[in-house]
Amino acid sequence: MEYFRKDVKRKMLQSVWIGLLAFAELAVSGKTESNSFREQRHSGIQSGLCRYGSRLECCYGWKKNYKGQCEAVCEHGCKHGECIGANKCKCYPGFTGKTCNQDFNECGLKPRPCEHRCMNTHGSYKCYCLNGY
Repeated sequence: MEYFRKDVKRKMLQSVWIGLLAFAELAVSGKTESNSFREQRHSGIQSGLCRYGSRLECCYGWKKNYKGQCEAVCEHGCKHGECIGANKCKCYPGFTGKTCNQDFNECGLKPRPCEHRCMNTHGSYKCYCLNGY
C-alpha cells in the first residue's frame, strides 16, 4: 500500500510539473493560440486568430482577407479542394493528396462501387454493365 501511495504521489507531481512548464512557456512567449473548435466556440474567437499578449492577430499560416477576417494560407494551393488551416487542404470528393492534386481511384475500393465494370475518371468513376445486362 505504501508503494502505491508513493507511485500516485510521484505521478501527481509529474503532472503538476508538466502543467507548470507549459504555463511558463506560454508566459515567456506571450502567445496563446485558439485553434481548437471547442475553444473558438466558447470564447467567440474566430478561426486562425491568436492572442499575442494583449493583441489579437492572425496566427502563423493565416492572413487577413479583404473583410478583415483571418483566412488560412496554403502555400502550394489546393487544386481540387479548399484551404482549411495553415498548409492544410480539405479535398473535394474524388481527389486526394496534400494539395488535392491527385485523382482518387474509386474503382480500387473494397467493396467495389460497381457491380460489373468500373472505369476511373478524373475526380469520379463510371460503371458499365457486362453484355446482356
